[in-house]
Amino acid sequence: MSIIKQPSEIQEKKNLVMMVYGSPGSGKTTLAMSAPSPVLIDTDGGVGRTHTAHRVPTVQVTRWEDVDQAMAEIAAMPSVKTVIVDTVGKLLDYMSEYITRTQPKMRKGYDGSLSLQGYGVRKGMFRDFIKRCMMSQKNVVFIAHAQEDKVDDSFVERPIVGGSSMADIMMELDLLGFMTDLGGKRVVLWGNDGTSFAKSFYSKNTCFLPNVMEVPQVVDYSGNIIAENRFLTDVLEHYEQAQRKKEEVNAKYEELVASIRERVGACEGADDLNKLTAEFSSKSFGHIFDSKLVAGKALSKRASEIGCKYSKVDGAYVKAEV
Repeated sequence: MSIIKQPSEIQEKKNLVMMVYGSPGSGKTTLAMSAPSPVLIDTDGGVGRTHTAHRVPTVQVTRWEDVDQAMAEIAAMPSVKTVIVDTVGKLLDYMSEYITRTQPKMRKGYDGSLSLQGYGVRKGMFRDFIKRCMMSQKNVVFIAHAQEDKVDDSFVERPIVGGSSMADIMMELDLLGFMTDLGGKRVVLWGNDGTSFAKSFYSKNTCFLPNVMEVPQVVDYSGNIIAENRFLTDVLEHYEQAQRKKEEVNAKYEELVASIRERVGACEGADDLNKLTAEFSSKSFGHIFDSKLVAGKALSKRASEIGCKYSKVDGAYVKAEV
C-alpha cells in the first residue's frame, strides 16, 4: 500500500487545539468547561471561582508531575473528549520549575530562571503535551489572561504567555479567540476581518467560524442556572460537521475527475470530443473545485492523441490536417 494518499483518502483533522483569552472574571473558565466531556487541568485555581453546577472532573495542579500523571490517566479514558488547561501561562511556569529542579544546568546562576537551552527543553515539553492530547484524540482548550500592549500608536490585546512561547503556541492553534464585552454582551472574537477593530487583538480562525460569536448567559446575577453550558460543544460540533463535509466533497471530486478522464479517454474522433466539451461546459454539469480545468486539459491531450485539434474559427474540435 502506498504511503502517499490521494486527496479523497486524506483524513481531516478531527481534534481542535484552541485558546480563549480575556480579562480576569470574564467567564473564561466557565466557557472552557462548556466543551464536550472535559477534564480541567487547573494550574491557576480557576475552578474555585466557577459555579458548582458547571464544574467538571479537575486536576488541581501543585507541580508538573501532577500534569504528567493526569495525562497518562486521561489518555486511557475514552469518555474524556477535551483537555482544558487553565491557564497556559501557569502550565509553562510549572514546566520551568520542573526543568530547573531536575536539571540544574538548565537554569541561570544569578536568578535561577531558565537558560536559553532550558527554554528549548520547555518548548519540546509543551509540544509533547499537545502531541499526547492529539494522539489520545482529545481536544485541547487553553485559557489565558489578556494583556494590553502598545504597538506603534495603538493598543493590542494579546494572551499572557510566559517568555517567547506565544509564537510556538500560535503554530499549534486552530482557533484563538478574545473574550470581551461588546455592546453590553459577552462575545468571543475569533477572526481578523481586516477592520481596524479586528487588528486590536490577537486571533486565529482556521475553522470558518463567524468572526464574532455571542456567549449565552448561563447564570443570572443571583447565581441561578438559566441555560445549559454548551457554547464550545456547539463550536466543536460545527467543526466536526465541516470536516466531514470536506471529506465527502474530496471523495466526490476524485470520483468526478476519474469519470471525466475515463470518458475523455474513450473519445475516438472530433464529434466525441465536441459532445463532451458541450456537456462539460454546461452550467448544470456540477463541477467541483478545478474539475472543469481538468476536463479541458484532458480533452486537449486526447485530441492530440487521436489526430484532432481545436479550431478557434469553428469553435470546436476538428480533424487535424496532415
